[in-house]
Amino acid sequence: YFIYTPIYVANAGYSAEAGGALVSAGLAAMLLVRVWGWVGQTIGMRNLLTIACGLTGTLSIGGAAAAFLQHPRTCMALLCFAAWAATAIDGAGNVPFLRAVRHFERVHMTSVFMTFRHVGALAIPGVLALVLWVLPLPAVFATGGMMAIFMAGLSRFLPRGL
Repeated sequence: YFIYTPIYVANAGYSAEAGGALVSAGLAAMLLVRVWGWVGQTIGMRNLLTIACGLTGTLSIGGAAAAFLQHPRTCMALLCFAAWAATAIDGAGNVPFLRAVRHFERVHMTSVFMTFRHVGALAIPGVLALVLWVLPLPAVFATGGMMAIFMAGLSRFLPRGL
């Protein structure tokens, strides 16, 4: 979202400031992280993560479709809403780790968790770079959406009591 959305906005003929404003609008929902924690306690973290990943993926794929159909404003709106849905993942994504590890193991397991996060931070851009090597820019949004939908499916395997 941070990298490819402003590039798309600029390629669609809008100013660089419009791309920055779109990224800022998408990140504005980060202020709702506390709300996502409450929602997760209410409906369960498993359900929250499943819904958030599914919604993020669906909206991202919709944004890719709008981009392919030459509807840049629709694409930008869908990507912004996808970013809003992704804030729920960002707010609740660490909870499965924290609850899966006993409190006295957290210090030792934090390095494992951080390694996982760093690999994810490198692997996803690597996959998207390969996609851009072969396909046009909107394919990045579709690929990201498919990854999010895959994660929604994996979220269903989290324990119910999470």
